[in-house]
Amino acid sequence: DEQDNDCDGEVDEAPALGSATWYADADADGFGDWQTSEVSCEAPDGTVENPFDCDDADETINPDANEVCDSVDNDCDGDVDEQACADSETPAPGDSEESAGCGCSSSGLSMTWPLFALLLPWYRRRAGSVSV
Repeated sequence: DEQDNDCDGEVDEAPALGSATWYADADADGFGDWQTSEVSCEAPDGTVENPFDCDDADETINPDANEVCDSVDNDCDGDVDEQACADSETPAPGDSEESAGCGCSSSGLSMTWPLFALLLPWYRRRAGSVSV
């Protein structure tokens, strides 16, 4: 409301009554990056109210996307190619017609993406790995 309602010398500072957390949406797909946020009374440019984008650099990867057989978690559910493989009517390159739907590889992850994202740095340190 552009007033210093709590007499602390600051106007509409976070978390002001009526403020919300906004998440950067670099790829403009309507889903934000949970690692990049700010609290504000109104949405800053390039932000959204949800933090559910697992790849904020690619607008085709978000929770509303369809899973495709491409070794990528397109729908941000923590599983890679799970439904695309089961529904595939086209065999993977080099496979026969009888093996349609069997050519996709799955990461085997069954946990949700945010939990996986939180555990990934720990796993990398334990495994001595610097890349996935």
